[in-house]
Amino acid sequence: MTTILLVEDQGLMRSSLEILLTLEEDFDITAVGTGPEALPELRSRAYDIALLDIHVPPPTGLDLVEVVSAEQLPTRCIIITTFSRPGYVRRAMDHGAAGFLIKDQPIGELADAIRRVAAGEVVIPPDLAVAALRLPPNPLSSREIDVLRASADDHTIDEIALHLHLAHSTARNYLSSAIQKLQVTNRASARQIAEHNGWL
Repeated sequence: MTTILLVEDQGLMRSSLEILLTLEEDFDITAVGTGPEALPELRSRAYDIALLDIHVPPPTGLDLVEVVSAEQLPTRCIIITTFSRPGYVRRAMDHGAAGFLIKDQPIGELADAIRRVAAGEVVIPPDLAVAALRLPPNPLSSREIDVLRASADDHTIDEIALHLHLAHSTARNYLSSAIQKLQVTNRASARQIAEHNGWL
């Protein structure tokens, strides 16, 4: 029996996946909706597989992969997402994930991928694996990433600074540095490139 912790914040998606995967006779599923719910589960039970949505409320799916790796938990992690971005694949693998799957895959393929990862394989769609290998490394610092994330919805520098507890000039400098590193002329373009590459 393969024990699986499913971490998915969208209720409909979570219950659908749980129902469909429960139909597989060799799967034992536990489902939660947030990172804070997942952490004690991962630490208290030796799941074979953690099926983690990349964007669950923090700690995110990537954060959870990092915890599993850092704490040397026996669980093998698979990131699931609706976004087929090479940068996400690279980040997931850098964090120690053993699989990366797109949510629109047929349930049979998902079940097969889970079994393969449980057997010790690494499962990534080939086209995404190749694209991830070709992707340049993320040039942004963690603070530049924070500032770019906070710049969504056209927030002003003052709003970004307040949100991140930074001085106005510090927030402006981080934003300018990110724009310069990504070789664009404005923060909207910088954010677009960073999002496309999975750096945010």
